[in-house]
Amino acid sequence: MTRKYAVTGFTSFLLLLALVIVAFHGKQGLVGKEFSEERNLHGTTSSTTERKIICIDLHSNFDDEDYYTTLIATQACAGLYNRAESKFPFVYTILNDKRDSNNDKDEFWRDEVIIPKEGDGDAIEYMEVGEFIGQCLHNFPRRIRYNYEDKHSFSDARAVVPNVLTLGAVLDAIPLEDSDAIFDDKIDISTIETSFDATSHPSFIGHDSVDATLYVYDKYGPQTSAMAKLNPGFDRTLPTWHNEERPRMVRNWDAGTIDLVFREKLFTFYLYYGCAPDTDIPGIPNRAHELETKMAKERAGGRWASPVPVYGYDDTWNIMGGTVFEAETTCVKNHNMGQIASAGVNNLSFFKSWGERVTPNEINLHPDRKKQEEDGAVVGENEEVNGPRAPRRDRNAVYDKTKTYIAVIIGDGDNLKFMKGVRTNWMLARSEKCQDTKNYPNGCYPLTWTISPHLATLAPDVLRWYLSKVKVNNYHDTFILPPSGHLYAYPAMMPGDVQDQFVNFTEDDARLFDTTGVVDWEWFTAWKDAEQEFYPRYANKGLIRGIFTVNVPFLLPTMRFTPNQFFKIIKPKAEGGADAVMFRPREWR
Repeated sequence: MTRKYAVTGFTSFLLLLALVIVAFHGKQGLVGKEFSEERNLHGTTSSTTERKIICIDLHSNFDDEDYYTTLIATQACAGLYNRAESKFPFVYTILNDKRDSNNDKDEFWRDEVIIPKEGDGDAIEYMEVGEFIGQCLHNFPRRIRYNYEDKHSFSDARAVVPNVLTLGAVLDAIPLEDSDAIFDDKIDISTIETSFDATSHPSFIGHDSVDATLYVYDKYGPQTSAMAKLNPGFDRTLPTWHNEERPRMVRNWDAGTIDLVFREKLFTFYLYYGCAPDTDIPGIPNRAHELETKMAKERAGGRWASPVPVYGYDDTWNIMGGTVFEAETTCVKNHNMGQIASAGVNNLSFFKSWGERVTPNEINLHPDRKKQEEDGAVVGENEEVNGPRAPRRDRNAVYDKTKTYIAVIIGDGDNLKFMKGVRTNWMLARSEKCQDTKNYPNGCYPLTWTISPHLATLAPDVLRWYLSKVKVNNYHDTFILPPSGHLYAYPAMMPGDVQDQFVNFTEDDARLFDTTGVVDWEWFTAWKDAEQEFYPRYANKGLIRGIFTVNVPFLLPTMRFTPNQFFKIIKPKAEGGADAVMFRPREWR
């Protein structure tokens, strides 16, 4: 019998409410063959001991069916190379999608960051896709046999491809179909060891994502570092009473994150009903939700951090542009997960391995005027010249209630796809204006940018690029931690011990980013707990001083402020703390 799921009870009320009012985020036989010194990916050239950079242009036109399996194999290889020892080169891929302004910047970052740091364009060697995969299989001669699509089955094989990625990352094996057209006669797949056959294994042959996820978790979970959710193409619309157990595959997936999956050995999966606690058949539990609850509670035997970071993006159940479980915290009753929004972001494995991690005190957004001039700041004729334009973090400053204070915060910086993509356009436009002292003699109006703390480790040189623009903008801009600090989450819903860990991580991020502020999103039922239990944890340490709140759904009132009240003082509950300020939500879209 085909089992059908639906959402019932209080969850149904929330979804109906959200549907009405929510608009939130809202043969030459390459394998087994020795290669020439000039094209050998197993080592460096004879002229240098440094790791070279191989660039693979995947912007070529492939047929849809062929392109995605080739993309998967290439991204898997890139992740393994970027994770490997120094004897292997770094691998950088170009996946530009001109239809998506958040995913068309691979050439930009190559030209803006990589080439200047390496000295010249000759440091990058370009390689054809088929040749690269052939040499990759020479160095990693193992594969995961799988089907991307199964034309002979009613169900779509893509449902278990996220689990195939986990297997490949743990086993250092490349996902390969038998008949990938990109290989043709170049690669003799019969010579490659099959580490796992997903076309015949009992947990995979039925294309049931629950069976596949359970098998991989039980056998390999402790060998992974964190969760990752990558939608292989499921319909993202709100489920109805007539949904099948597994919804339709309606699109190809954005597979850019695969290289990071392989570098970090992320536990990758996608359970469409993993966050839905109810079914419409009495006595039949939702296996997907039970499994996701189990994994969140166990954290792979404690291998995953607490709260559990979830890479990728859970974009199921899209309502008017927002997805119900995207922050992850409401997914299971443990309330111990949060998102690192990174779906579709390629080259994170490259930037993490190639760049040096951002260190404490490297980000200094409050320098004196001499330091500003050394950094190339452009000063308008009417600007102050004896110090920073607007001194920040002055604990002796006195609040003047006769004045109106305004801070403009640019949101959604937690999404790494945005930071790699369209935010670069915004920052470039901002820099052009700030340096135009003729038309703007008073300088730029100060802006506060939310920016993902994970850039410091996943893409440190991308973060340094943003910092360089702040410097030449005369330090008018500053950084603030994005929703909701260390992770995109609703932390007031988390258990107390998990909140303590979340606060510790967020405070570490604040020190690194030279900020005392955080944007905090909370589910609309959790504001009392946020004000009375969670925010005092920040006040106890005295590092986070400003908490800029956003309600989810954002059109609902928090019921924590009177009509003319715009902030509240949060008192510490421990000695040695300092007052924090909880600001009333004021979001403009």
